[in-house]
Amino acid sequence: MLSYIMAIQAAVSKKEKSELEITGEVPSEIFESHRSDAVKYLSERVNIPGFRKGKAPENIVAQHAGGMAILEEMAERALGRAYPDIIAENKLDVVGDPAVQITKIAKGSPLGFKITVAVSPEVTLPDYKKIAEKAAKEPIKEMGATDEEVEKTIAEIRKLRARTVTQNEELRTKNAGGTEEGKEFPPLMDENVKEFGEFENIADFRVKIKENIIAEKKAKEMQKRRAELTEELVKASSIDVPRILVERELDRLMAQFASDISRMGLQFDKYLEHLKKTAEEIRNEWRDQAEKNVKIGLILTKIAEMEKVSADPAAVETEVKHIMEHYPGAREDRARTYAATILKHEKVFEFLENQGA
Repeated sequence: MLSYIMAIQAAVSKKEKSELEITGEVPSEIFESHRSDAVKYLSERVNIPGFRKGKAPENIVAQHAGGMAILEEMAERALGRAYPDIIAENKLDVVGDPAVQITKIAKGSPLGFKITVAVSPEVTLPDYKKIAEKAAKEPIKEMGATDEEVEKTIAEIRKLRARTVTQNEELRTKNAGGTEEGKEFPPLMDENVKEFGEFENIADFRVKIKENIIAEKKAKEMQKRRAELTEELVKASSIDVPRILVERELDRLMAQFASDISRMGLQFDKYLEHLKKTAEEIRNEWRDQAEKNVKIGLILTKIAEMEKVSADPAAVETEVKHIMEHYPGAREDRARTYAATILKHEKVFEFLENQGA
């Protein structure tokens, strides 16, 4: 069989704002070579009576999953294999995920495709070291936690614990300890403080709560200072942002939004009805923020390139493992790219924050 790069004819043409369009076909011979793997993959994910997962023949899988589902899985595998070769062969400096459109798909026929990609746009940076140094000179607020804040946090923790006990034991909250609906819970004692974690006694519990409150305040202050820094960098930079990167960031924001709603035990569609908005309306509302996020990412990536900043490979693999554990359906290659980018950008922030040292 011919190699992918020799067999696939792909044409690259320029679009607007640092975007390229790649069109071509995957020969039927190569396209069909992915059929068995596609069938096996789908058969492992479809419950088919009378067959163990992964053991059903193609015609049975097609009846349950659909013939088009098999073709689409074949297409994803074929292009997933071809795309890196096309990029490498044409020496394209691609950023972000591609937008893939299948233009022709049928059993025994070539696979037609159109791929839109963004290449690294021209990023004109300001004197980022000077901006960072100025930001770093801003005095850092002293962080503390009052006794009132500590007691309020303890009360919230006890109420949460009470609700958990109530759910597990099917008891009313008033029997779990603390104060709820005018009922008093038993006083906090050294003996029962261990229910909330690995604490030696009440004094240790209060100390740890105070430390956590201060740590949260410091984290919020750090986020605020970084937001102010990136705001100045965006204002002083010149970037022609590719449209596809904004669309991909909107996809990410919407997916995160839907996931957050789901974790609250709500249905996304029902929640949108409650807001009296459509998903498209929300996308449009977030478009400016998405473009700003993309600009920040491109700026940080450019600084990383200029200052030779990179993520620690071991830290990347640890983060990938964490992502795959929490999002089993995620693609590992995308998780690795995401992790490497996030950790590299964190290193850039640390570099900028040290300019005032």
